Amino acid sequence: MIERAVTARRPRTRYLVTAAARAMVHTRRLLGARFFDAVNRLQFR
Repeated sequence: MIERAVTARRPRTRYLVTAAARAMVHTRRLLGARFFDAVNRLQFR
């Protein structure tokens, strides 16, 4: 993944590396940004 990011002509801002990161993206799509942000606020208190 790192090699792909370094050698890419136009690298992405974010790369999803772990399964947990992919799950977070799908969760946000399913639940909506507002609910997702509220859950994250509770987790990072």
